[in-house]
Amino acid sequence: MDFKTKEYPGKNEEIVINKITVNYSQSNETDIDIDDNLELTIDHVGGGFYYILKTERWAFNDISELDQLLADFKAKANII
Repeated sequence: MDFKTKEYPGKNEEIVINKITVNYSQSNETDIDIDDNLELTIDHVGGGFYYILKTERWAFNDISELDQLLADFKAKANII
């Protein structure tokens, strides 16, 4: 059975996923005892899907790193 990220189930009692959260962590370059975390969520809240980014701190030195992270989230969340 395939699970899809969709708003509503289709025919044949299809099972769909309405919320997915992935937490990414990286080491903090200024405090080795603390990790930086970025939580990405896709959530259906009645009016369609919304993407939610939550972090206190997430550092990157090249914009392509953020592109790669979003592409990874898209693959993990099976966003169609």
